[in-house]
Amino acid sequence: MKLIDILVDQCRKPTGLPGILMAKIMNIMDAGLNIWVLRKIENSKNILEVGCGGGETIYRILKKYKIIRMEGIDYSEDAVKLSQRKNRHSVMQGQVCIRQCDVTKLPFEALSFDSILAIRTHYFWTDLETSLKELYRVLIDNGVLYIFSEKSKIKYHMYDYNTEESLGELLYCIGFKKVTYEYRRDCICISAYK
Repeated sequence: MKLIDILVDQCRKPTGLPGILMAKIMNIMDAGLNIWVLRKIENSKNILEVGCGGGETIYRILKKYKIIRMEGIDYSEDAVKLSQRKNRHSVMQGQVCIRQCDVTKLPFEALSFDSILAIRTHYFWTDLETSLKELYRVLIDNGVLYIFSEKSKIKYHMYDYNTEESLGELLYCIGFKKVTYEYRRDCICISAYK
């Protein structure tokens, strides 16, 4: 296995010491995107982060805003533990729940969240269409799914739905009423409104 493949696997599902290091690196890399994220969700009260990694985004959100409910999920058990440690005070106070689960089978009631965040994660999901249907299910009416990523990473990791047009078409087919795109350098924010 090539080094690049090992690094990509650790980004997809951080495990062991290399995974912990990768999650910490991703926390640092996400700093710029997190400023953008914070502006998008300033009026949100119930937020889900899909692929919470090392927990930096959750930490920043809870530090800046008074959120009624914040949930974080990750496919990696090690990432969940790291995120829980990063946010231990908020976890102990019941402000946030961070758990391991697969985005294709979410453990939440329908209409649970007004904002859902996917930051550099959607291209790792094993079944994008099923995952997006699940996110649509748990999003309230008029809620928003925000997908943040570098366009180059989308092109690198995805064979299907790797353009704004193709992903937008899928989101509309699932039922989203409106899809918008914003760009900052190589980064994109796709906002899908239910």
